Amino acid sequence: MKIWHLIWSKIGLIVLVIAVALTWWFVVDSNNTDPDTMTLTPGELVQEVSISGRVVPATSASLALKKSGRVAKILVETGDLVWADQTILSLENNDEVRAIEDARLSLVDAELKLEKLISPIDQQIEEGKLTKAREDGLSETTSVYNDLYSILDGLDKILFGEDFTDSGQQKNVTYYAEVLDFYDLNLNSLPTDLTLAYNQTVKDYDLAFAAYQAVSRGGVDNVTADRAIILTTNLVRDTLGIAKKARDLLQFFKDRSIADNWQSIYKTTVDSHLNSLAVYFDTLNVHWLELVDVANVINTQRNTLTVNDLDLRTQKLEIEKQMNALREVEDHLEDSYLKVPFAGVITEIIPERGEIITANTPIVSLISGDNLEIESYIPEINIALIKSGDPVTVTLDAYGDEVEFNAAVITIDPAETIRDGVSTYKTTLRFTVQDPRIKSGMTVNATITTARQADVLLVPEGVILNRSEQKFVWIKKGEVVEEREVAVGRRSSTGEIEILSGLEVGEKILLQVAS
Repeated sequence: MKIWHLIWSKIGLIVLVIAVALTWWFVVDSNNTDPDTMTLTPGELVQEVSISGRVVPATSASLALKKSGRVAKILVETGDLVWADQTILSLENNDEVRAIEDARLSLVDAELKLEKLISPIDQQIEEGKLTKAREDGLSETTSVYNDLYSILDGLDKILFGEDFTDSGQQKNVTYYAEVLDFYDLNLNSLPTDLTLAYNQTVKDYDLAFAAYQAVSRGGVDNVTADRAIILTTNLVRDTLGIAKKARDLLQFFKDRSIADNWQSIYKTTVDSHLNSLAVYFDTLNVHWLELVDVANVINTQRNTLTVNDLDLRTQKLEIEKQMNALREVEDHLEDSYLKVPFAGVITEIIPERGEIITANTPIVSLISGDNLEIESYIPEINIALIKSGDPVTVTLDAYGDEVEFNAAVITIDPAETIRDGVSTYKTTLRFTVQDPRIKSGMTVNATITTARQADVLLVPEGVILNRSEQKFVWIKKGEVVEEREVAVGRRSSTGEIEILSGLEVGEKILLQVAS
């Protein structure tokens, strides 16, 4: 057994020597027997930056309520997973609930009032009342013109006739006034006043009667009908006023003749005038009262329909007002519930049930549960190499160097952060795959690959000579050694320099430069 063990040990040593020799031959120069040179072949340039940091939640929040109050319910515990918009805590809110019920009732009441205003049945009833009033008014107007012409003619004869022949052919009204001015000097102006009033009434009669005739012929609108009724009503009113003044004048005349024991020789005429005036007054008064009632109904119904439009707009505004009031109290109720803004894990709950909290004071802490990131502060000497999207290989102290996780650079703060007197830039990395083994707060060691490119000519940094801001390397052609100017690019993480121009694949570079 010992002999076989020795034999296998020697075989293993021989294999190891052969492997090392082959590796050197492929790496240094498979065709080169000169240890002082290397043959240029394309290689891979890799740039890496090693950093450290810690795992942090992608999002965190300290939650507070907008209002103060007593905690009624706590619906979660520290460590619980929660989803976005989940309610986790509530305050006592009996007052807000009652306010919402009242606001809803007020809104319903306002909506019912609007329905009543726009009810077609109610609208038809009001319009029917207006139509009926117009019909009654026009019917009464017809009755007026059946009587009014003869009444105006009778007034003309009573006031402006010349029934008192021994009075010097005076008009009757003048005779009455002159006899009575002994008792009342104010009666001197009465003849003139009655004359003017009568003449104006005759003119108004022509205008009102023309309007009535237009309505009688048909084909007119409601405005014209209402105008005819109104003009007739005013005409009756003015004629009634003339009849009353004339009646009062003659009654005064008769009363004074009896009181002072003087007997007028025209007693029969005076009595006849008074009787006629009484009939005129009673007839006109009946027409007047009927027309006033009709006019009042027309105005009321017209105003009702007009006000109805205004009421509609007012009621719609009232509904808006009640809706706003409801939204306001609903917002107040909503303010008594604490909801999480994003899915995550509860890390701290400060108050207990029954405790009074203050508005806008943080009471719950929350972190995103499955979106974990790495936070690192990178010195400015390396930050220029790093860009968003660079791949990262991550190890966590909790699992050792053998367990690797993948990540990528997502943000680099534009402003510096001074840490231990060194200018650094906060850089955030995000795990490519969220792994349940990763926990917030874990220590991170990471390697950021800032560049990786194949088919690049690379030479050891030590073979490049610097002279007057120019760079050279020594190349060997056969037994001849010559200096060649080159343009260089990036430096790899293994200390090799990228050759941009000046050398070609297959050329031999002198590794040991003669002084």
